[in-house]
Amino acid sequence: MGHACQHPCGDEPWQAGSGGHGQQRAGPQRRSVGHHPTGTVAITAHDLARLLTAHLQTPDTKTMRELHATAPSGVPGMRGAGLGWMVWDAPSLASVRIGGAVPGQSGIIVADPTADAVLIVLTNSDQGANAVSALLDDTGAAADQQTDPHRENPSTDLDRYTGRYTSHVSTLDVTLQPDGLRATSEGLPDLTLTPQDRITFTSPIGPVAFVGFDDTNAPQYLRWRMRVWSRTASTRH
Repeated sequence: MGHACQHPCGDEPWQAGSGGHGQQRAGPQRRSVGHHPTGTVAITAHDLARLLTAHLQTPDTKTMRELHATAPSGVPGMRGAGLGWMVWDAPSLASVRIGGAVPGQSGIIVADPTADAVLIVLTNSDQGANAVSALLDDTGAAADQQTDPHRENPSTDLDRYTGRYTSHVSTLDVTLQPDGLRATSEGLPDLTLTPQDRITFTSPIGPVAFVGFDDTNAPQYLRWRMRVWSRTASTRH
């Protein structure tokens, strides 16, 4: 059973971000991080690795890692949701993952039952977990693309993807750029979207999918992981 930590396991705690989001407890081993309504936890990467190790070695937890809700199509390797886990399956990688972020810090935990291994990454950046996910997605997506002869070639008319996409939590504006597409949203860094095929685009935070094409071959939805934005306006020239 292996695991990886940002710091030597057990030696350094997950450092809290700025703005009063964490409080130092006595001793070097723990950091107390409190956020309402999620509560408070004091934990290190080593603690999480031990928890995941016990999780994989407990037979009754297998049902938690099974697929219970199928994800929308378009993102290679992502099958959907288990119980407390997101289920991923690609030729080069089969795993369950869960991650999260608050201002100034983020983390992701990954378990691969087949390889009997776990990965823990805790970072002092709210985009750190996304960077790790992108690395994991890139491995799976590349292998999936190489083994799927039916994958369609990228569109030569990227203008049809442009427009405003809206969900209940955020709005994304997708514009045409010389190197592909760019997605912008208030409070988030701009994302370059590079086409891999008609549906899938790579980005710094992992694969993004455009789905639900209408009669003009324009997508009606944008998907990133389990999140879906509906197209509410077009900027096509």
